[in-house]
Amino acid sequence: VRAQSGDFSFGVGGLSSGNFDAVSNSAVTFGGGTHVMTNGVSFTASSGGFHRCNGGTLAFETPYTFNPQFNLDIGGILAGSQNVNFTGLVNWLGGTMTGAGRTIITNSATLNISGFSYGKTLTRNLDLFGNGTVNGTTLAGGSGAFFNVYPSAVLDWQYDTAFSWTGGGGYATLSNAGLVKKSAGASVTSVNFILNNTGIV
Repeated sequence: VRAQSGDFSFGVGGLSSGNFDAVSNSAVTFGGGTHVMTNGVSFTASSGGFHRCNGGTLAFETPYTFNPQFNLDIGGILAGSQNVNFTGLVNWLGGTMTGAGRTIITNSATLNISGFSYGKTLTRNLDLFGNGTVNGTTLAGGSGAFFNVYPSAVLDWQYDTAFSWTGGGGYATLSNAGLVKKSAGASVTSVNFILNNTGIV
C-alpha cells in the first residue's frame, strides 16, 4: 500500500503482512475497523509522509520496530499482544493505547502528548526512553497500566493539564527513574497516577 498524495484511509479492517508506504507529505490512515499486523509487516515513509490511526484499531500481533512518524488520533486505538518500538516522532493527539503489548519510545524517539479537543486513554504499559512532552487535554490512565520514565528520559509538562484515572481497574502508575518536570503553565497540573520516583520530579 502506498500513499503518494493526500490521505489514503482504510475503514473496515483486515490482516496485513506487507508494506505500508507514505511519501510526499501524504498519510496512510487506519480509519476504521481492526487492522491486525502480523509477521512480515513493515511501515516506511519519505519526504514528509507519515502513518496514523484515526478511528480504527491498529493491533500488532508481531513485535515491530516502527521508524516513520506515527500519529495516534481521534478515536484511534493502538493495541495488540506484542511490543511496538518507536524510533521517530510519535504524536499522541487522541485515542487509546491498550493491549498486552508495550509501547516503547526508544532513546532516539520523541513522544508528543498534545491536542486540546480530544482526550487520551492509557491502559497499556508505556516505556519512555527518549523525550516526552505533555500539552493539551487530560491523559486518563487505568487498568493498572505503567507509564515508565527510564534513566536519561525526560517527561516535560508544558501546559496546565492532568493525568487522571479512567475509573476502570487499578490506578495507572507513573514510575520515574529519569526527569519528570513542569516547565510551563502558571496554574495546577494534577497527576492522579500512583507515583514511584527514583529519579527527579
